[in-house]
Amino acid sequence: MNIDEINMGSSSQADMTTSGSSAQARQVGLVYRATYDYADKYLVEASGRYDGSYYFAPENRFGFFPAFSLGWRLSEEGFIKNNFNWIDNLKLRGSYGEVGALAGSAFQYMSTYGVAGPAYVLGGSAVQAVRERNEPNPNITWERAKKTDVGIEASLWRGLLNVEADFFYEKRSNMLVNPDVIVPAEYGIGLSQVNAGIMQNKGVDLSVGSSRRISKDLRVSLSGSFTYAVNSLLQVFEASATYDNPNRRLTGKPLGTQFGFKSLGFFQLSDFDESGNLKPGIAIQPWGKVQPGDIRYEDINRDGKINDDDLTRIGDAVATPRIIYGIAPAAQYRSFSLDLLFQGAAKTNFYYQNDAAWAFFNGMGALEDNLDYWTPENPNARNPRITAAPTTNNTQRSSFWMGNASYLRLKSATLAFRLPQPVCEKIRMKDARIYVSGQNILTWTKMRNFDPEVSEVNGRNYPQQKVMAIGVNVTF
Repeated sequence: MNIDEINMGSSSQADMTTSGSSAQARQVGLVYRATYDYADKYLVEASGRYDGSYYFAPENRFGFFPAFSLGWRLSEEGFIKNNFNWIDNLKLRGSYGEVGALAGSAFQYMSTYGVAGPAYVLGGSAVQAVRERNEPNPNITWERAKKTDVGIEASLWRGLLNVEADFFYEKRSNMLVNPDVIVPAEYGIGLSQVNAGIMQNKGVDLSVGSSRRISKDLRVSLSGSFTYAVNSLLQVFEASATYDNPNRRLTGKPLGTQFGFKSLGFFQLSDFDESGNLKPGIAIQPWGKVQPGDIRYEDINRDGKINDDDLTRIGDAVATPRIIYGIAPAAQYRSFSLDLLFQGAAKTNFYYQNDAAWAFFNGMGALEDNLDYWTPENPNARNPRITAAPTTNNTQRSSFWMGNASYLRLKSATLAFRLPQPVCEKIRMKDARIYVSGQNILTWTKMRNFDPEVSEVNGRNYPQQKVMAIGVNVTF
């Protein structure tokens, strides 16, 4: 029996089958790399790939992705070496490269078919039918990223100060996107993906380090890193809802931009007449009759009603900081050493929802934070009026539930004592070190109740653990 795969299924004899499946994948590539170094002063490198993949039609199967870099070590030039003896190393560098990526699924350039049904009655019996499963796109090809980097490296005053800085720019093109075009249901299938998306990413990287011996017994060091990055969609299919509303347009905004209503706070008693109706001039909100303490939204287009035309940008993608930084101070005094690592992020946000925000959501309980809810005596509360279940009006996606997730965290700390060598020799040891360490020790953030590093705040995320340890390292 010549069968490559047999799925035996259950251990039960009755459930055993002899069915199976297999798939083949093929990709081929050629890689080259050439380097040139003249007097450790002028550095050149060229490299690239020529790749082919079974994902694409024969005429679009292969892609060429070159890269090159240049470096100039200025500190080896006479006008630097002979005049600035405090410069140990100074280097300018730049690079450009292209990278190809496989996206989507294989064989999108071909029509595929599947069995459906029963779909027809032939000869008095219901029979299955073969139907087309997708519309082919013979032009589909590699996604392509073009990356440029310009940087500088410097070491000054015999290593007292080390600096490395980079500016980077990346442009991704041919990104696979779904065309936002409505086709009649009679067409039977949706339109295929096309290589039409364009996105850019740019920013800076900076790292600084310094180490100095203050005295015979004391040595200190400090290093830090800083990254700022932002992306934006340069070309993407816009749905009619986003195209007709400039505030919801995706083009020109970061990937994953959050859209919602802009909150104006709460409806107050003064917004209603004696009959409990909204006073003239206040926009109508369509999610049931609002009451004092409900969230009020801005009527952006001033048409007197809140609807999708009032949706606007309320924040960047959740858990996608524009700024990431770290600081690592260290000190050594005689046999004692202290190492700290601070980690942080800025220009990042989170979105409170579900159990994390709404009291009694889906029959659940409430957080202590929910006790600060609107009442006539507490008009500036943190939460809307309390109800047996959250109202539709108050759970609309809006800036009200958007928060600042910036933080600074003492990620790790280690205090150690190394036994002096004479003591180790007396107790027949080569080395002995006693230490106390901790992780996630302290966090400074405006985020309430939850860890700022979680990707989504819905009340079901496991936080970072705070860990404390005492240990001994011994070498005999």
